[in-house]
Amino acid sequence: MLMKRYINIFIGLCAGLVLSSCSAHLDSNTWGTTEYSRDFLFKKCPPDTLSRTLVVSFNEESEKLSADARTLVLSLYRVMDSGEYCKVEPAEAQVFVNDNASADNTISLAPTGTPDQTQRIKVGIVMGKQYLDAINDDCTVSYLLKVEENPGYDRLNDLDICSTDSRKATPVLDKSKDSWTPMTIYVDKESNPLKVGLIWSVCVFVALFLVWMLISRFVIWNSTSFTSVYVDYNDGAGQRPIRMNGAYELVFTGNPHAKDSFMAKIFKGHRKYEYNEFWQHDVIMKDSSRRRMIRVSGLRTYSVVGETERGCEFHIYDENGKKVSVQTT
Repeated sequence: MLMKRYINIFIGLCAGLVLSSCSAHLDSNTWGTTEYSRDFLFKKCPPDTLSRTLVVSFNEESEKLSADARTLVLSLYRVMDSGEYCKVEPAEAQVFVNDNASADNTISLAPTGTPDQTQRIKVGIVMGKQYLDAINDDCTVSYLLKVEENPGYDRLNDLDICSTDSRKATPVLDKSKDSWTPMTIYVDKESNPLKVGLIWSVCVFVALFLVWMLISRFVIWNSTSFTSVYVDYNDGAGQRPIRMNGAYELVFTGNPHAKDSFMAKIFKGHRKYEYNEFWQHDVIMKDSSRRRMIRVSGLRTYSVVGETERGCEFHIYDENGKKVSVQTT
């Protein structure tokens, strides 16, 4: 009776190899989920390593193979949407065997010298950053292990692998003959946490800025209740109207270049400036906390005569007795 050389392999709780006959049984076809986000500034996000345990056993007949012809080589392939197989290069997904990177993405299996002795091999898959960067949304990728080199084994689990020459030369293979059930990897694309944090920080800052600007513009430094101010310097030119145009205060100044800074305009709004050589320093006029009253501040060397009430005329005198008449509407 012809004895068959076989291998049993179980992956993770999963596969089996039988020489002359191979059967792979996965408790779950899900290899795992890799969570990935693109690098951003100094925050680097390396792809996850998804690991399973490959449990291998060879039968007694496999021990009769010559010492230099015992190694069965498996390669990682991706299942295309068309159903064809595409060999996976390390740039797309790197295979690790017992925590060591496989240069050609292969897994080599060989008897240990003791029949039916079980081997446990840790197999990991790390998907490549360039491959993951090219993926825009969450997706599912299916991989499988295929016999790449067979020195003379008859079966791998339930699969007939005794004739391998034609398979080795053909990258697109019949999935029903020489492959295991595809192993599914879920790709969960996430945003870089640093990028998300930065975006949220900017949004919060902008929101607070807008709230503060609205409060400062319409609550703290809201426009004056008087819309016009009529000023008479008693120099024969008569009254001159000053339109407030939403300004929050009027500044009498002797500086012809006086103006607000850009940031002051953003946070406070604008002030109206009235220039005349009469003013030795700035005097400010704005609404008082008392209803219908006008507040005049910064007088120092000036004095006010009359009711500073909206609609009424009052006078501002300098220390030489010169006066300016002011009336608001």
